Amino acid sequence: MERLVPKIESRISSKIVLRIIDALNEELYPSEDMIRKEFVIEIEKTEKEKGKTFKNIVELESYLKGLAE
Repeated sequence: MERLVPKIESRISSKIVLRIIDALNEELYPSEDMIRKEFVIEIEKTEKEKGKTFKNIVELESYLKGLAE
């Protein structure tokens, strides 16, 4: 019995640590489903917006330089 106690304590403590890590991961990182939903929402929002078109590369470069300033 005395030899089993340390093994049992070790298993219990490792399970507790793993559960704590899992709980922290759930709190800190969003679930994969949530990330997918947010991504789909952003894509749908972007599709509703009217895109900007440029006649040529010079116009595009001018626009991008304006954004950088």
